[in-house]
Amino acid sequence: MSELEIARERRAHPRYPVRKNGLFIDKTSSNSLYCEIVEMSASGAKIKLANSFVLSDRAELVILNEAVSYDARVVWRAGNFLGLSLENGPRQVRPYYK
Repeated sequence: MSELEIARERRAHPRYPVRKNGLFIDKTSSNSLYCEIVEMSASGAKIKLANSFVLSDRAELVILNEAVSYDARVVWRAGNFLGLSLENGPRQVRPYYK
């Protein structure tokens, strides 16, 4: 069984392909990076960053065009991709753009 198959079996909810613009806000440093959300489920997300900047494991993920945010925890990293566990959300936030 591959590592990908094992990871899928651990997920509480299936992920679905999406293409959404997001903002990853590092809770330790307050640095923020734009990202592309490429997969989502009720409890997690896979995001792609422009670079593999060093980030902490605690963050806020904002879905820009929906004006909602989640507390997030990084559960895996692979190059410019991060797997996130979404916690305490979604919350409405002030729109970043219209």
